Amino acid sequence: MKTTTKIAVNNLKNNRTRSILISVAIVLTSCLLMIIGTSAFGLVKYNKANAGQQNGFYEGTYIRVKIDTLEKMKHHADFINIGISEDLATIKMNDISGGLIYMDNNVCDMINIVLEEGHLPIEENEIVGQKEFFESISGTSSIGNTVTIPYRVKGEGKIIEKDFIISGILPSNKTSNYNKRYQSLVSEDFYNSSISDENKSCNVIFNVLGIDELNYEQMQDKIKSLAETLGIDDNSVIINKGYLMWMTNPSSDIILMSALIGILVILFSALVIYNIFYVGIIDKVQEFGKIRAIGTTKKQLKQIILREGMILGLISIPIGIVLGYIIADVGFEFMIFKLMDQVVTYDIEKLSLFNIPVILLVILVSFITIYISLKKPMKIASNISPVEAIRYHDNTSGKIIKRKGYKTVNLYRLTMSDITRNKKRTLATIMTMGLSCVLFVTVANIASSMNPEYAAKREMEKGDYHIELEYDVDDTAYPENNLNHLQQQNIMGNDLIEEIETIDGISKIETRGTVLAKLISDNSSEDERLMGINVLSREDYEARIKECKKGVMDYDKAVSENGIAYTYDYFFEQYGYEIGDELTFEFYDGDRVIKFEAVLQASTNSTDTTFIMTEDTFKKLGFKENIISHIFIYCDKDKVKSVGNRIDNIASRSEYYSMKAYTELLDQSRFSIRLLVVPVYGLLIVLGIIGFMNMANTLITSIITRRREFGILQAIGLTNKQLGKMLQAEGLVFTIGTLIIALTVGNFFGYQLFLGAKRTGMIGISTYHFPFKELLIMTISLLAMQSLLSIYMSRYIQNDALIDRIRYNS
Repeated sequence: MKTTTKIAVNNLKNNRTRSILISVAIVLTSCLLMIIGTSAFGLVKYNKANAGQQNGFYEGTYIRVKIDTLEKMKHHADFINIGISEDLATIKMNDISGGLIYMDNNVCDMINIVLEEGHLPIEENEIVGQKEFFESISGTSSIGNTVTIPYRVKGEGKIIEKDFIISGILPSNKTSNYNKRYQSLVSEDFYNSSISDENKSCNVIFNVLGIDELNYEQMQDKIKSLAETLGIDDNSVIINKGYLMWMTNPSSDIILMSALIGILVILFSALVIYNIFYVGIIDKVQEFGKIRAIGTTKKQLKQIILREGMILGLISIPIGIVLGYIIADVGFEFMIFKLMDQVVTYDIEKLSLFNIPVILLVILVSFITIYISLKKPMKIASNISPVEAIRYHDNTSGKIIKRKGYKTVNLYRLTMSDITRNKKRTLATIMTMGLSCVLFVTVANIASSMNPEYAAKREMEKGDYHIELEYDVDDTAYPENNLNHLQQQNIMGNDLIEEIETIDGISKIETRGTVLAKLISDNSSEDERLMGINVLSREDYEARIKECKKGVMDYDKAVSENGIAYTYDYFFEQYGYEIGDELTFEFYDGDRVIKFEAVLQASTNSTDTTFIMTEDTFKKLGFKENIISHIFIYCDKDKVKSVGNRIDNIASRSEYYSMKAYTELLDQSRFSIRLLVVPVYGLLIVLGIIGFMNMANTLITSIITRRREFGILQAIGLTNKQLGKMLQAEGLVFTIGTLIIALTVGNFFGYQLFLGAKRTGMIGISTYHFPFKELLIMTISLLAMQSLLSIYMSRYIQNDALIDRIRYNS
């Protein structure tokens, strides 16, 4: 073993406490890098392995394709696998709805149709569906049993009743069961007998050549180009982006995003490791001055410092890698196989996260960072003369510092003397800790603003239960299903409301009406189209003001000017609308038509109909029919469940009723948000520990190297209590500095991130909520850990006799 290596090893042994602190910090930093690298690799590998299960094993779909175009595709060299499907018929029976679909075997393979039992339909009268569907309409779901299903081909014409034999059972689906909307598969013979060739307009699902060679953008361009050569309109092209994104070579956007995240992680890790080594080694410059005095060269001195760092790295980095891999593996296992298993219907493919390139990259980045962090201490120790090195007292320049003196000395001045003795070290520690806390605060801004109640209310805006009228607007074969005729039948009338009011536990009922209308006087693509227009109370109308995107939503102005608001702002310009447009509608009051001249005053995104109008404006029109289409039911808190059972029974009596329960929607929202928040906070905990270890390293190193100084101060009258207060004050400076950076910079970036998330429609994001709870926990944690550390170090120093402390030489 070389002499320089022996000296480095002995230095580490003699400064065991400092070496342990540095090692722990390196372990945590390399652990963080390993968690991020392994999780990123696992996410890519998981999505690539399950891309087909999640999104289907195909690249795209052409919709409304005629038979002659389909034949061209079959003979085109670029299409390597083609399957066809078509929505043949709609089903409406009591509260059950759905459709009959034909899919050939290729489509079934590409979209992962796997039966629980039985086989796909072959004969004309065979059918495959969910057992809940069959049990709802016939009370049986056994293979071979006969079920009678009413359907309308293409949703048009008369209702046809046909006896089908159950040939197979599809897996249950929670969403289908909740909405009572089911899709069933029928045979090719049924498809051919139901629709003539000239009327067939199928969906073609396909694979194309090039997925192994082309990237994401190139594959999209190829699919669109093929559609153009076949004469297929661009609006009829659906690209399976979820499958392409993971199965193709990474797109430029993915590469750029990955690179940016990687750079940020490396910079953070480099700053942490650099500051820890800088603090740990800069206080040993005097030692290096002594060995320079006995003949050590500059090169040898650099080698000693470098080998100290590399030895600690050799010990700590493997531990961090193993720990990081275990945490990533366990966390990934929990996220994918515990949480995701509750929301996916396919069998998730298990995979190993072990990846040699990721491990080598973490090792390389860690050692490079250690080397960079050691360059300044090596330069300081090698460039000054032995005499200057021996005189060196914790300053980074190697020059003699002129210190300002005071006639009187107090605890504040003693505390600040060490803080300002090495300003660069102090600022570096605060900045490094501040950065980790900035990341925490930034993410906390998003997490605290994810409101499951808001996400649930997007689906059901008020009440504990919601009964909605299911209607058509332009059913020519069965006009009795259209909204105006349902209103004539008083399907959702006062009798229903009075029955609901008799239920024990009902606290309030609110209603909302919808009018069937035809827009007859604008130049948009919606001209002459039948639609529903919701009629809102003042309270409901004004509640949408915050969602207004264009124009002004003022209830009184809308009443006086016959104002209306458009509710699909995304399509506002696309359909050629402008604020101030004068629109003419024909409203249907049963069989009676009422002309209505309206002014388009606003555009928003907040309802289930194309336009909204005020209740007072509607009253001026003199409608005779009852227009109630929504019933919002409020319950006593202790009777929500019992009321729900009664409401469900009432809603199931009519095929025109659909019901939603707020508690179920809220549970779904909470689960979705938890999927996002749990891994993020796991990462933040690791960041917080690393940040604290950085501060702990700085404080402990500073206290240990000043043991002699404390001994002298106590020899001339400094009490143990005053020493404890001084150490507490020093730690408080670091903590307050960290909090100032975190609360200012972190909240700024957090709010900007919130605005971006709101624009993209991220789940539960609507109103900004300042993360008081998260920031309070962070602040208390920092103050508590800093206080405990200062108390421990104060007692640790006092364990030695005063004379031993005075004799101590760091």
